[in-house]
Amino acid sequence: MRRTMARALTATAFATATAMTMSVAHAVPEKPVAPRDGGQQLPAYAVNGELVHYNFQWSDDNSDKNSMARWSTPNTIEGGPRGLHHNGAYVDRAQNWSIWGNPRATPDGRTLRLDGSNQYVSVPLTLHDDQSFTVSSWVQLTQTGKSYSVIAQDGSRVSGFYLKVNPDGRPVFGMPRGDSENAGWDTANGPDLVAQANPGAMKPNWTHLTGVYDAQAAEVRLYVNGVLTGRAPHTSTWQAGGEIELGRDMWAGKPGDYLPGGMADVRIWQRALPDIEAANVAIPDGQVRDDHCSLGNSLHVGGPKVKALTAKALTSSIADSRFAALSAWGYGPVALAKIDDEGDQRTATRRRTPGRRPGPP
Repeated sequence: MRRTMARALTATAFATATAMTMSVAHAVPEKPVAPRDGGQQLPAYAVNGELVHYNFQWSDDNSDKNSMARWSTPNTIEGGPRGLHHNGAYVDRAQNWSIWGNPRATPDGRTLRLDGSNQYVSVPLTLHDDQSFTVSSWVQLTQTGKSYSVIAQDGSRVSGFYLKVNPDGRPVFGMPRGDSENAGWDTANGPDLVAQANPGAMKPNWTHLTGVYDAQAAEVRLYVNGVLTGRAPHTSTWQAGGEIELGRDMWAGKPGDYLPGGMADVRIWQRALPDIEAANVAIPDGQVRDDHCSLGNSLHVGGPKVKALTAKALTSSIADSRFAALSAWGYGPVALAKIDDEGDQRTATRRRTPGRRPGPP
């Protein structure tokens, strides 16, 4: 009975955690992505198709907004092509420890701050957006009521794609069917509101957004906090020739939809992430470290089934490790394995203990 209840609670807890989770994954080294014939040479540092990974470590901090990069080229960020800050965009560490963990222990992760007026970051990279690609970022808004762009790529008249927030506060990933304001858009939508800044909160709110164009499946997909929330067919492809823009997009040949709020851990791939990888990148770096510490401790002190489960989890995907380490209401995969080990121990003890002789009447 105890184990049946534990399984039910574990399934419920994992479903809840999956719907609410946030994260960071590390790419596996692979050969650089080959350019298409006659196309743009993609950067030689591409890792498993990943072209950009900005954690904004090598940029300014909140104490000096006018010196954008004291350790690097002024006004730039690193983690791929050197992105350029515009109009006073800056980075800091405020309100982001729920992503990166303890800022004293892990000072690298920072947040790009944008005021929603005209601040943005341009990335000197043109994705082949008529081929598979993925873009993702943590997002936190300071206001709602208008359309706000997170990541986009300029065309001549409109963006070739956008990952953005609608005026109702809900996320969307969309691609137009042509470089025109009159072209239709294929969009994948999310049902929940994007997180808003809550200064002073014990756990700052953030939402992780991932937009995928899968050329093989001919569809666009949106993942919110690692969960697939929307998909739509997209068959009318074209190439937007401009740069990637963080915090703004393009409409009618003009920039707009400037984002008010924060962005963190911006990542871009020239491939379509499958569901499991989209889940991986939505688990916070701090949570990944906590999970590995917890699993490592269980591997050290646990019984045979606990050791087997944790050893496998530590060499599996980040999402699998998160599931294995999950503990809610006192239950989870490791807790279930512990119950099994305890049951095996009791059975073994009973077999070793001689039967008790009947006493006198």
